[in-house]
Amino acid sequence: MSQALWVQDEWANLVTDVARFPDLRVISFDGFNSVKNNNAERIRRDSIDLAEFQYKRNGAVLLAMNFSLRGSTDGQVEEHKQRCLKWKNGLCPNNHTQPEFRVYRSKSTRMLTAWLPLGF
Repeated sequence: MSQALWVQDEWANLVTDVARFPDLRVISFDGFNSVKNNNAERIRRDSIDLAEFQYKRNGAVLLAMNFSLRGSTDGQVEEHKQRCLKWKNGLCPNNHTQPEFRVYRSKSTRMLTAWLPLGF
């Protein structure tokens, strides 16, 4: 049984292939898309839908998403965080492990990582 698997593909392809990863407990979207990008909502929605499916299937999942802050306003960043928190708290309000958001600098730009635990 594999404990970790690195898969590189189009995100939309991976999140719809739920039969391929029945025991999936950690989902990590690591991209260079900005939170202000037109695709950010689709990426967030696809990631959240997969995490929710796996949470209901397995009882616990950690969703980690990494987005660029390039060109984003503070308001766009806050909106991204609030959407993530609203989803997480609505699905798993009594979770003991709290979500966390961290801003860091990559080689070229500021980035935001979100860790959204469900069922831990």
